[in-house]
Amino acid sequence: MTDKELRNVSHFILTLRDKIPAGIPHYQLPVIVSQLVKVAKRLNHFHEARCNRKISPREETAHDRCRAKAQELADSLGLKAYIQGDPRGMPLYLVPQTLEHPECSYPTDGIVVPI
Repeated sequence: MTDKELRNVSHFILTLRDKIPAGIPHYQLPVIVSQLVKVAKRLNHFHEARCNRKISPREETAHDRCRAKAQELADSLGLKAYIQGDPRGMPLYLVPQTLEHPECSYPTDGIVVPI
């Protein structure tokens, strides 16, 4: 991990720590964060591939599993996953569960998962 990636992940953890419900032990946060970063990187790779070529059914299935894993991890933090499919931007945001239309306000109301 580069210094820049480490700073981004550290900032993400500090931001996330203030947004999650009190019942979640903070010692679990680094494990969840590392899994979220891996999922975000996979999603980014898939979005870039989909932009450049036709995607196989196997890749589509892997993408669906990534989406489900992102939601599972977000649920464990009391948040909701929003997946932004444009490969020019960040692929994964965590938004409040109460947000009805995350596609309209994910950059302001969400927390970006660094890649």
